[in-house]
Amino acid sequence: MKLQYLNSATVLIKTETTKVLCDPWLKDGAYYGSWCHYPNIEQDINIDDYLNVDYIYISHVHPDHLHIDTLKNFPKNIPILIHEYQHKFVYNILNSIGFSKIIQVPHKREFSLSDDLKIEILAADDCNPEKCGLFIGCKVMIKNTKSLSIDSLAVFKSKDSVLVNTNDCPFELATDVTKYIKNKYNKVDMLLVGYLGAGPYPQCFENLTFEEKKLAADSKKHHFYSQAVSFISSLKPKYFMPFAGKYTLAGKLVELNKWRGNPDMEQVVKELPELLMKKQITSEMIVLDREDEIDILDRGITSNFTPIKASEREKYIKEVLSKNRFSYDYDEEINHSELKAKLHIAQEKKIQMQKIFNFYSDWLVYLDTNKDYLIEIPYNNDNIKFVDKVSKKNPWVKIGLSSQALSSTLLRKTHWNNLEIGSHLSFLRSRNEYVRGIHYFLNFFHS
Repeated sequence: MKLQYLNSATVLIKTETTKVLCDPWLKDGAYYGSWCHYPNIEQDINIDDYLNVDYIYISHVHPDHLHIDTLKNFPKNIPILIHEYQHKFVYNILNSIGFSKIIQVPHKREFSLSDDLKIEILAADDCNPEKCGLFIGCKVMIKNTKSLSIDSLAVFKSKDSVLVNTNDCPFELATDVTKYIKNKYNKVDMLLVGYLGAGPYPQCFENLTFEEKKLAADSKKHHFYSQAVSFISSLKPKYFMPFAGKYTLAGKLVELNKWRGNPDMEQVVKELPELLMKKQITSEMIVLDREDEIDILDRGITSNFTPIKASEREKYIKEVLSKNRFSYDYDEEINHSELKAKLHIAQEKKIQMQKIFNFYSDWLVYLDTNKDYLIEIPYNNDNIKFVDKVSKKNPWVKIGLSSQALSSTLLRKTHWNNLEIGSHLSFLRSRNEYVRGIHYFLNFFHS
């Protein structure tokens, strides 16, 4: 089995007969234009060189993994491999693009790609509603045998080697399925493991001072290092490659890059091996430049990584990426009466999902679109309100966004989770506490 690194979570896995492209993101501007590549990927990689693959594996719905503008370039008869999720977000998007062969692989079911390659696509939550509920902070009230999580990981097995691709799976959610992999396959030759944390914290949180953001960013970096170490320690691969989640914020968000808590690879190649050494973990780290390829059974393989000059990166961000506009910037905001009607519909839909998952909270969310009012969203059975100030009784989080972004999201042209991960939202909290369910169920707040 050979592995070719292209970008972020985009890798090509191939044997003598079969090529599988994983999570192709080969165009700029994911998350409505806020996530971009450096160096410029369209100058480095010709997407036409990768259209002749046997399969495409899509791990989950996030647009740096399921990137529509990239996938539109591929022949629509290429079989697409996805996990058989409870919710059909991934399937529906791929179907809307025009792919005719979408293969939903059940949990813990090996799928033969050819005589010399098999894949097993596993749900991060091990299709266990209690595991998923503990992670989100809810109690699922429906019987379920499929994954409620959005994350999957994949095991590729050839005749003589095993590669595990963990994508964006959080280790604390994937502990059971990680044990399953270790028990079933015993020997892992190559592990692809995340080392970064996407999302708005701490760069988008307005109640943090610059010093607090710096400390929070460092804490976040070490948290995701720790997750990577946990995967490596559990699966004990011969080799591992840190990958996925690599991006640069663009447009009016470029100043937030320094607070993201996402280390550049120049830091990773120094810091991550030091952590492994302290824990006496002997797995060897491999880091590759774009389009580099390795045979994962070659015991002499080494990293081939070219450091990037920080001055050149900053120049590109300033002269090129800072000029980007976002997709919703071109939209008109809906009028107030239509806004009010759609907000009430959105709250009804959110409450329906809260009932299914038995999640209620005294926290309030306030939407601030820089008008003379705030939109108050409760997490009980109450409806939304237009108010002029935040509550003094309830804990709350105030979310700042443009009126175009709100209109676009209510119309389902954009999505709350993608706006959040893309750093399009600002946050102010009554107390520095993260309640995952508050953010999770906001995803169902649309008309």
